[in-house]
Amino acid sequence: MKRWLFNIAAILSLLLLLATCFLWVRGHWRMDMLSNNSAAQPGDPDSIRVTTLSSTINQVNFIRSGSDGPGGPWGSYGVTAGDGCWHLVTIGASWHVFDEYSFSHLGFAWGSYGHAFSKANPLKQDFQWFVWIPNWFLAILFSVAPVLWLRSHWNAQRRYRLAHNLCLTCGYDLRASPEICPECGAVR
Repeated sequence: MKRWLFNIAAILSLLLLLATCFLWVRGHWRMDMLSNNSAAQPGDPDSIRVTTLSSTINQVNFIRSGSDGPGGPWGSYGVTAGDGCWHLVTIGASWHVFDEYSFSHLGFAWGSYGHAFSKANPLKQDFQWFVWIPNWFLAILFSVAPVLWLRSHWNAQRRYRLAHNLCLTCGYDLRASPEICPECGAVR
């Protein structure tokens, strides 16, 4: 049972690795954003929440932002509460840039801020928090399970060949000539 679960985890990890590499390369030409705009409270058009997962140049970003209080559309972007569904948007490549970082090192970054949107309406508050993860880290992370699977597969194959007196290189039966493989010439 454990082996079966490990095989599934390795396959899923390999698929995530391939997707990460694809988005890493694609991020130099396109920014893909999976975004959800919704009202913070049902029926309240003045409070909205925007959740975005995006893939840009060399990084994956998770951004949660919103606005509370009266004053119409959120921020200077004119975003209003949407239908609550997830939407995929693709635009030209760009960097996400924020004013304040709590941490930023080796491509990792996170931070948050909240401030009054305008002095004319002090009741309106905007907020945003974000997490950036570099693609190189995701590629390393998602490659661990497939590498462990390959290593365990090779070790199991080696143990099987040793137990059944087979050549370690080509798998040829060595019962007749235990010192050297007649098929590939490998010395045992």
